[in-house]
Amino acid sequence: MLIDAHAHLNFHAYKKDREEVIKRCQNMKVINIGSQFPTSRLALELAKKNQNMYASVGLHPVHVLEQERDKNEIKEKIDMSDDEQLAGIRELLKSDKDNSIVAIGETGLDYFHIKTDKHSAEEIKQAQKDIFIKHIELAQEFKKPLMLHCRDSKESSWEAYQELLSIVNSQLSIVKSGMIHCFSSSVEIAQRFVSLGFSIGITGIVTFPNAGELVNVVKETPLDRLLTETDCPYLAPQPVRGERNEPPYVEHVAKKIAEIKGISYDDVITAVETNAKKLFNI
Repeated sequence: MLIDAHAHLNFHAYKKDREEVIKRCQNMKVINIGSQFPTSRLALELAKKNQNMYASVGLHPVHVLEQERDKNEIKEKIDMSDDEQLAGIRELLKSDKDNSIVAIGETGLDYFHIKTDKHSAEEIKQAQKDIFIKHIELAQEFKKPLMLHCRDSKESSWEAYQELLSIVNSQLSIVKSGMIHCFSSSVEIAQRFVSLGFSIGITGIVTFPNAGELVNVVKETPLDRLLTETDCPYLAPQPVRGERNEPPYVEHVAKKIAEIKGISYDDVITAVETNAKKLFNI
């Protein structure tokens, strides 16, 4: 069975035809990822309504200190502080009696989308780290894996990835493993995450002609540590590039992994399903 381990059908991009898209996902499993309290709440609602869907809840680093808004994500202004959003997310976790929430996040560090009109870059980076630690504490409290996000600035040389790894290392006593989604760093960094017990999320980027190092990451990462994802509505794979991405398009990611590793498509599907079941209990 196909697995989309990181999707955003809870985003505004699907408001007009969400039910039609969900119908196209019936023969697969999808984890919808929250980026703020309202999208986390909707991810949980979708999981409650659809047996093949699950939720991850969290406050995305680009929203720490109200840094970023995305027209694809949510239209309404959120009149809540970071701590108020985390408090709301904690209540979602407390209310989830049937374990529809399978992970905490997405959370982590994002040094690409930093705006310094209200806060300095260092203030924003520190705030992201503080919020990340609070997500780790939630993961410990509710015994869930982490759904990690990491993106470096154009100027840095893997600064965000190095600092994220440093925080994870310092919190190993309470981290319950997880997935580093939309991985875009080096083989060496991927291997460090794997050594810490994390799985590597591969998106449609691997199908792009300029995938470069990501192809080597797939080649060198053990199959039992790979997960397929779309990160939809973003990053549609090469065969449908330019379209709004949807969970069923994750098949193109799985086919590319099979090509890179020299194994069958069915072997990839079976392995990813096993990996997702082990990590997320889905």
